[in-house]
Amino acid sequence: MEQQNGKGWDKNFIVALLSFIAAVLALVVALTTPELRKCLGLEKDTPAPQQQAVQTLPQPSPTPAASAPPVPVPQPKPEQTRPSIATPPSGPFSATLHENQPQLIEAAKTSLTAAFYDDTGDITAKLTIAPDVAEQITIPTVGSGSKEFYSSAGSFFVHILNVDWNSRTITDSSLKAQIRKKVERLLENPYHNTEVLADSSSKLNLTDCRSARIDRNFRIIFVICEECRAISDCEFCFCENFADKTVVFLTLGPHDAAYAMN
Repeated sequence: MEQQNGKGWDKNFIVALLSFIAAVLALVVALTTPELRKCLGLEKDTPAPQQQAVQTLPQPSPTPAASAPPVPVPQPKPEQTRPSIATPPSGPFSATLHENQPQLIEAAKTSLTAAFYDDTGDITAKLTIAPDVAEQITIPTVGSGSKEFYSSAGSFFVHILNVDWNSRTITDSSLKAQIRKKVERLLENPYHNTEVLADSSSKLNLTDCRSARIDRNFRIIFVICEECRAISDCEFCFCENFADKTVVFLTLGPHDAAYAMN
């Protein structure tokens, strides 16, 4: 009987203990709810945050972008007409003029006319030079003579080579002035500012001939008799009947043509 009571007490104790624990847990859970905490005065009402009025400032209207200046369209330049330039002659030129038959020397832009007159039984000859941009010039001649003249092609010398009284013809040679002046300098001193040539396998054997420069591309090829006589390799020494100081002009022209003796 006592054992039964003891066993029953034990059961009652356990039940009571469990009930107590359940009540404590329920209280703890209840205290965690905001409503119960407010009722018990454990938590004060937190005022709701006041919503601040946000004043919307007016957005500035976008400033219109400054319009870029118009890009000028390049206009094609009108074609310019350049004045034609007369081509200078590449070297001397000669002509045989018949009586009263004008002949145009295109390279010199000049017309030449030969005329013969019988004066008191003697025949005289005259050469008339008529440049395109200058007054005409008349050269009275008894067999030779020279004169400088000017045309749109430049400055020239005309030299009378021969007068044939029977056929009434005059043979003349015209030369560009700068060539004539160079020739005159070479006759004064053929060694000054001239070049002694050497053999070249691609051209004629111009060994110990000399070259004189007229301009950047124009050359005069010549030999000096006293020099070429002393050189056996000179193939263009035509000095058999000339004095030592004689200058023999072989050719003149543009660089390649002169060195090829064309």
